Amino acid sequence: MEDEGSRSDVETSADDSTAGETGLLDVESNPGETGESNPDANTQFMQELHASMTQVHEEAVKEHKERVKDIEHEKESSIRQSKYSFARHVQAKLEKISLRSNIVRFKYDSYKRWHDCVNIGIILASTALTVIETVKAELQLTKTPDKGTNSVFTLIPVFLATMTAVAASMLKFKRFQEKMEEMQKCIEKAIMVMFQLKRVLEDIRHVNSMEELDKIRENYSKNTFDLYSKTQEEMERCLKYSDLVEHMETYHALTLEYQQAEYEFEIKTARLAECKKIRLNDGEEKKSKDAELPEDTACDKRPKKKRRRCC
Repeated sequence: MEDEGSRSDVETSADDSTAGETGLLDVESNPGETGESNPDANTQFMQELHASMTQVHEEAVKEHKERVKDIEHEKESSIRQSKYSFARHVQAKLEKISLRSNIVRFKYDSYKRWHDCVNIGIILASTALTVIETVKAELQLTKTPDKGTNSVFTLIPVFLATMTAVAASMLKFKRFQEKMEEMQKCIEKAIMVMFQLKRVLEDIRHVNSMEELDKIRENYSKNTFDLYSKTQEEMERCLKYSDLVEHMETYHALTLEYQQAEYEFEIKTARLAECKKIRLNDGEEKKSKDAELPEDTACDKRPKKKRRRCC
């Protein structure tokens, strides 16, 4: 039994070997079929793979560009919004200090008016007192028999001297000169702060990145705003609430008058420019018409010179 099994195994292995040899012979006998079909399929597969990869790459690049554009747009919008809010804040500070400085100017003008009037009155009274004393001494009016004249020329110098002393004392008591000097210093500082705030606004207009805006904001908070706060504090010391109420009407009236004058000036300027444009167009039309005329008619229009008669 064992011999028969071994014989069957040998026969099956021999059959497999012969089948393998026949298969190899078939492949060797038909090499063109496999060699032609496999390269075409591989190239087609590679082309499809390359096309799909190219499409995926283009889509990824397009999506990346869109994301970059969105990020840049968001940055620009955020920068624009930050610039607008910061510029609005600085503009509000500028308008406030401008209003306060103008009210301080109005108060300074009223103080100066009263101070000048009182000083002029003191000068006139002192001059009159000197003249009266000189006339009285030269004419010896105190020795006249008329008591009325004597009393008048005696009392007038006393009244003038008293008025001069009272006016000078009131000026010193009210400290008009010191207050005027303080208000003048406040006005000068306010002018300097206003120009610094205008410089900050000009820098904000030219900002292109958040880093530059942060630098401007830091410089503003450290330098400009500190000076603004000190100037505002000094002006508040010089002003009262009654001063704001009193001079606010004057400020509004002058502002409306200025705007009205500016509007009328713009209208007149536009009219003059329009008239000038019309004149230039009329001149160009005349020149074009003269150029289109024939030479004979053009020569006929020239002024004829008188011929001199020969003797």
